[in-house]
Amino acid sequence: MRKKITSFLSLPVIFLISFLSIPSPATAIIQGQAFLTQKKSFLDYVGRNEKNMRNGSPDAQFRFHIIAPGRTITSLKIQNPEGGKSLWDTIPGNEVWMVAVLKKNKLLNKPDGQLEVTLAQGEEVFDLYVQDNNSIVVGKTNYKVTLSFKDGSQIEIPIALKKPTKVELVQVGAQKGAEPAKTLEPPVPTSQPSEEKTVKPESAPKSPPPTGISAGGAAGTASGPFADKINAVLAAFHQNNEFEFEQNSITGTSRLKMVVSLEIQDDGQLVYKENSWFLPKTKTSVEFPIEHKFSLKNMAMHTASFSLNKYTGNQQLSLYCNAGEKGPMMQCVTTEERSFDKLKTRTTTYATLKIREKDNAEKFQTLLVDLIEAFQTSTDMPEIAAMPEEGTPVAEVSVEKEGKYRGEKAFIDTAGKFIIQPGTKVNNEGFKNGFAKIKVDKKWQYVHRSGKILETDFEAHGHFSEGLAVAKKGSKFGYIDSTGKEMIKPIFIKAGPFSDGLAAVRRDSHDDKYEYIDMRGKRVLKPAYYKAGTFSDCCAWVQLKSDGKRGVIDKKGNLLVEPKFSFVDKFKNGLAKVQYYDKEKKETFSNIVDTSGNLLLKTPFDWAEPDIEKGVVRFGLDKKVGLMDLTGKVIVEPQYRHIDPFYEGVSKFRKEKDGKWGLIDKTGKVLVEPKYSTMSQFSEGLAAVKEEKSGKWGYMDKTGAFVIKPKYIQAGAFSEGLADVAENTGKNSYGGGDYGYIDKTGKMVIQAQFENWGNRYNPGDSFKHGMARIRKQVTFTGKEGKEKRKIVYGYIDKTGKVIVEPKLQGADPFR
Repeated sequence: MRKKITSFLSLPVIFLISFLSIPSPATAIIQGQAFLTQKKSFLDYVGRNEKNMRNGSPDAQFRFHIIAPGRTITSLKIQNPEGGKSLWDTIPGNEVWMVAVLKKNKLLNKPDGQLEVTLAQGEEVFDLYVQDNNSIVVGKTNYKVTLSFKDGSQIEIPIALKKPTKVELVQVGAQKGAEPAKTLEPPVPTSQPSEEKTVKPESAPKSPPPTGISAGGAAGTASGPFADKINAVLAAFHQNNEFEFEQNSITGTSRLKMVVSLEIQDDGQLVYKENSWFLPKTKTSVEFPIEHKFSLKNMAMHTASFSLNKYTGNQQLSLYCNAGEKGPMMQCVTTEERSFDKLKTRTTTYATLKIREKDNAEKFQTLLVDLIEAFQTSTDMPEIAAMPEEGTPVAEVSVEKEGKYRGEKAFIDTAGKFIIQPGTKVNNEGFKNGFAKIKVDKKWQYVHRSGKILETDFEAHGHFSEGLAVAKKGSKFGYIDSTGKEMIKPIFIKAGPFSDGLAAVRRDSHDDKYEYIDMRGKRVLKPAYYKAGTFSDCCAWVQLKSDGKRGVIDKKGNLLVEPKFSFVDKFKNGLAKVQYYDKEKKETFSNIVDTSGNLLLKTPFDWAEPDIEKGVVRFGLDKKVGLMDLTGKVIVEPQYRHIDPFYEGVSKFRKEKDGKWGLIDKTGKVLVEPKYSTMSQFSEGLAAVKEEKSGKWGYMDKTGAFVIKPKYIQAGAFSEGLADVAENTGKNSYGGGDYGYIDKTGKMVIQAQFENWGNRYNPGDSFKHGMARIRKQVTFTGKEGKEKRKIVYGYIDKTGKVIVEPKLQGADPFR
């Protein structure tokens, strides 16, 4: 069972000295405060007498705070002011037991115990360790501390056994021979008259701590738009740095915690560091560095509750975060604790900070709430690095590996050079927005089309969108830019891509709600969604429950459309395609919804296929097909057996099931009467059409006129100004021989020389990014000694030159 130590004698001495103004070495005003707080430490630095070495017995521990920039301490003495034998110092050779002086757990004494420390700007914090000579444990001895400085001046501070009820400012006299002590004006105005020698603590001016830290931390300087607020919060907190001690009376183990720093970074990340010493009964103490992190930009102040530590008199301020004003708590504080070289990470719902003095705690709370509000209402956006040029087009290929049935995936550029080597593990989607994900040394990394791997501490996860990509560090997700720089800290368990400046994320595995953040990482919409889609145009689909029904919200979180659809597509111009299940008809239907939740297609239909981008809806009723516009107005009554999707503003249609094909536009106007048995879709203003009489293929425009006369056995679609055609007969199932490429005048610009693919329409492949695939059938001897055939692939450019010989086991178009 763990419990707080309650015995007064189990409490080390802490004294606080703050120099308010130091006009000369001879005179100073100080604030002296010292009281017994804890007896034993679990660290062993000194032995009896003047031994600067461990002796197996834990030392008694004191803590010393001072603000005296530029002053140099040359010795330190702790003694009984009544002249008793209780005495420790840092002076070598005088047979007085030694004081070990440490700063940030680093011993400052020289080998003989001597001390010389020059004080830096702001508050300095030192730990003092002494071997108890039985006076501390008895608890009847008062103490005083004497500091000697390099200029010859000294300061004596009495230490009481109990915490003083009133802290007074006292004027320390000059050393012998110096000018008489003078009353000094405090460096900042107070409500007290300047001639008074005692001031109440709430009026006492205090020197600010180093910016960017609190007591014990490394120096830093806050910058940016919140520098003043950050430094004010740190200044209010700079008197924390307290001990917390727990002991298990059954196992004999103990644990000591000590705050070492508080840092608030310019981007709103709060880092609260402490050290913890775990002390088994029979073993040497083990130190555990602990670091707590949470974002002030993302944290909602659910509670700022104070509690009083009756042993130290410290106020404890607990900052909680939650999913909403009445929502369940969510874990938002990430804690990393290192023990025995193993890093443990966990999340909690709060962070507890200890603040000395009630007035200071309330001031700290006010300043911190003000800072949080500033972060969460800020309109400044980070500068996101521009995405690099896409670079050369690439194609995914499969390279044959001996002894393997399947080839190894790889990527090549238009010169046939490998961008990603065969055998490298690559994500299924390949390159997207210039980057792909590959696995190197068991870690997923981003690789650019140029072949350069993006250097970052994160592991690749999502594709880049709007300049940022979801990336992983440890078990959490954050966002990086295209240079690998961290832009939003990894504090999420789920994270989606950015779209219209917003992204859906989840913070807590115990709270299954998604929220939306902006590119600062700032929460824009509170956690409220079971599932959440990407924003487009104005809106995003969301799912409020696990029932699979989706609704629509705007960027302010207003629910525009109640959750009732099984599918909601991206919005465009205020409209989106939706799907829903009709329980009576037991079928799934498509429709169009606007931002008010209105279903626009109200005409009776058996099915509908909206194409919002092309502005037309094909619908069916009683086995006939018609057309509507996006408002639901019928353009063509359902009278045709079939109408294809629209390409370049036109569609092929036919009146009967096996009837002839004609052309119709989106207004319902018939451009070409149905008279062709076979017709392809339009591409680059032309469509391949098979003439009935000759049985040959030619190309017609949207008026039905043949631009290229029918003379081909097979004809593919135009792409990048060229179309694949076969003029002569061959052995494939559709009768076509070797193929070549024609331009839009019908001129054969790449002579027929490539082996036919044997498709119904196109005999070969279309050009993409100046490259087209070719294929070849080859024979080989199998394991059984039998001759077999296989297809291999290569690439040509638009001159017909073979860039990659047909040896690949598989090949995709360039993109």
